[in-house]
Amino acid sequence: MDDEDLPPYRDSNLAAVKLLKGAVYSSDQPAWGLTKTHRGELQAFFSRLGLRLVVDENDGFAYLRQLEDEEMDLEGYEQLPRLVNRKPLTYEQTLLAIIMRDELRRFDGVMTDSVRCIVPAEQLYEAYRDFFSAAGDEKKVRDKFNSALNKLEQFGFVKKITPEPAEYEIRPILKARFTLERLAEVREKLAAHFGGKNDG
Repeated sequence: MDDEDLPPYRDSNLAAVKLLKGAVYSSDQPAWGLTKTHRGELQAFFSRLGLRLVVDENDGFAYLRQLEDEEMDLEGYEQLPRLVNRKPLTYEQTLLAIIMRDELRRFDGVMTDSVRCIVPAEQLYEAYRDFFSAAGDEKKVRDKFNSALNKLEQFGFVKKITPEPAEYEIRPILKARFTLERLAEVREKLAAHFGGKNDG
């Protein structure tokens, strides 16, 4: 491709690429500012690809979601392949995600100057281990926890802040994956699967 075939660079290009790679947070500058400034332009662009730009200014994050079937009501759009596939979570990953989502819910209910929900990994493990009280094999439970935590970090749901003792920031994108209504539904299923420990 010759240089003259490239369209002129636009500031929104950076935001578009960042959004295609994952959630953009208010701390991700200049991508966050560009996302808000060029929101209409970006939405128009992504809608042609079958994607919806969601911007949550209260919690400071933006992400792309696949349009639902009922939203793709123009002829031809049903032919588009999915660009954003929801990553399936194992039971262990879902359990840990729900524990983290509960931490976010509690964090939102407490008056604090901090805007980041940071939790020690050991605190997350203690809550996770309670679901396996009858398992007996501590090492096996710990290994499954570490595996689930690493996978959720890859998905962008958490971010490691300190190495030892390990602390993690729980990212607000979990609120989009697990709304309060969805949280209640999943917790019921987990309670049945793990034998019922779910104290709210």
